[in-house]
Amino acid sequence: MRRVLFISYSFPPSTEVGAYTCAQIARYLPLYGWEPVVLTVKEKYVDVLYLRDNDSDRVSDSDLVIRTRKLPHPSDIYRRFKSSSLAGKLSRDGDRTPVSTADGAENQSARATRDLLLSLSDIPDKYTGWLVPAVASGLRAIKQKKARAIYSSAPYFTSHLAGYSLALLTGLPWVAHFRDPWITGVIAELRHENMWFKINRALERLTISRADAVVCVTEEHAALMRAAYDQMAAPKFAVVMNGFDGLEWQEAEESLHSGAPGGGYAADGPRKFRITYAGALYMKRNPAPLFRALRTLIDSGEMGRDEASVELIGPCESIEGRDMADLISEAGIEGCVEMRGRLSHSETLRRLLQSDLLLLLAEGLDVQIPGKTFEYLKTRRPILALTSEGAVATLLRRTGGAWVVSPDDQPGVVNAVRECYRLWKRGLPGPAPDPLIVESFDRRRTTGRIAELLDFFDR
Repeated sequence: MRRVLFISYSFPPSTEVGAYTCAQIARYLPLYGWEPVVLTVKEKYVDVLYLRDNDSDRVSDSDLVIRTRKLPHPSDIYRRFKSSSLAGKLSRDGDRTPVSTADGAENQSARATRDLLLSLSDIPDKYTGWLVPAVASGLRAIKQKKARAIYSSAPYFTSHLAGYSLALLTGLPWVAHFRDPWITGVIAELRHENMWFKINRALERLTISRADAVVCVTEEHAALMRAAYDQMAAPKFAVVMNGFDGLEWQEAEESLHSGAPGGGYAADGPRKFRITYAGALYMKRNPAPLFRALRTLIDSGEMGRDEASVELIGPCESIEGRDMADLISEAGIEGCVEMRGRLSHSETLRRLLQSDLLLLLAEGLDVQIPGKTFEYLKTRRPILALTSEGAVATLLRRTGGAWVVSPDDQPGVVNAVRECYRLWKRGLPGPAPDPLIVESFDRRRTTGRIAELLDFFDR
């Protein structure tokens, strides 16, 4: 069994989507003759945002997961220093002497300098303190475990800097996996031609120039990469789409059908038309168009107020600075929304399987596809995707099984919910995606493409 050093800051027990992605790839690489030696951060540095599944970090051999410390980040040091200084100042009598205009200008200049330095310390991200320990531990691991290749997955992009350093120091072939764009492909609202942006763009170029292969998760992102780096061979940019863990889904379906605890909803009344959203709400991910559509159907008498239920799973308490309760009240659908909060991954899968319509919010994601999209497809339940044209719309039109509607097209949202509700009311199944296409996104298959790249450079 050949070994590959697998570098990722995100790894279980972290419950970020990227951590699950990396754990699944690491789990299935041995099927193709590659045993991953995972290089990640110690558990105490990880934010566990959701309930942890007992088996969320299954890999072939736990002895091959190397967890390292990380050095304090400059912003952490600054905050501690500022906090202790403020505490000391407050413990004294305090000087209430008015600040002069000159002193105010000087303080403003100092703040601008401080903000610049702090922003530059976040290049490429706030986890740069992991770089030196990762490279030191990576060198030892490569020698002791006899690794024959390097694979880094990001974000966070400090992982790619570690991969770059180790490839440079050892001469081993290196595959850089971009789960999200770094600079090329970032949405327009986030692009600013400042010092931070320019340095990150230079680091992205450095990474792509040194890597033997670059893996993107959508063809749209790969096309932008090929155009931005057209002096490099186009085959260098491979596409391996995200997917779902078929083994986890098999277990979720068995649990649901066996009647195991947590495997189904309690019989607490008549069956409702259930719409489910799973994930966080940020940027332009806003369920308000769905809320307004339900109110329209209720007011027109096409749907009873007690017939529909929207289930929000995850950190959905607020969106864009507004409380979810205010959005619900504004739409006039009080009593129709259930806030489930953070659930374990396995429980979330079971609830997706029991839903009648899955809500996907993907506005503004031109080259990205949310990881939940593939799990939604695996349920073979109807999907309502509120998204602009881009990678998500292209994928769902290819698979079928979804209504793809712009969030600005309120009549289109109403029509999609109406159509799905009418099918449910008549006891008919909604549209389902092509099962052959869906099964191609099983991690057990997509990991094989990654193994092919490693095989190519191991000749």
